[in-house]
Amino acid sequence: MKIIKISKTDEDQKDTALTQVEMRDKFIDRIMESPIYKKNATSLVRKAEPGEKIITNTSDGKETENVAKEGDFVVQNNTKAKEQYIISSKKLSQRYIKISDDTEKSDGFQWEKYKAIGQVNAIQYRGSNIKFKAPWEEDMTLKNGDMLASTDGKEVYRIALSEFKQTYCKAKDK
Repeated sequence: MKIIKISKTDEDQKDTALTQVEMRDKFIDRIMESPIYKKNATSLVRKAEPGEKIITNTSDGKETENVAKEGDFVVQNNTKAKEQYIISSKKLSQRYIKISDDTEKSDGFQWEKYKAIGQVNAIQYRGSNIKFKAPWEEDMTLKNGDMLASTDGKEVYRIALSEFKQTYCKAKDK
């Protein structure tokens, strides 16, 4: 895994979160020049209830939160933390395929098994914590050692290193 050291900036440790535009302007060129990774683990998926709030917790604590809209889905990764997040139906169809008609009941919900088919470019961040707005407009904190990723060159988000190592493998170098 290639580690890219990024120097400290004036924005580090600010109370105000950087915007997606600021994060994209600061990091997207390095991210898109980085190796491409693909998910190599399965996930459980269920229909979200509109207004349902999902708090994403990784092995190092709260990552972010999001509120479901009509037609959204909840994805639970097959990691030790079993982190959950909300995804739109469009992104679900672009990034996952259903691999079984069997369902699994957990926490009162019926989950279906999916395999990720999407890919990300990602760099490992080295520096002070940076709070920023995730693509879904909630705060997210990029921590030293985390992976900073993009699927499309338009938006960036954090993936905790432990969960990244459990769910991604290198697809190819640039």
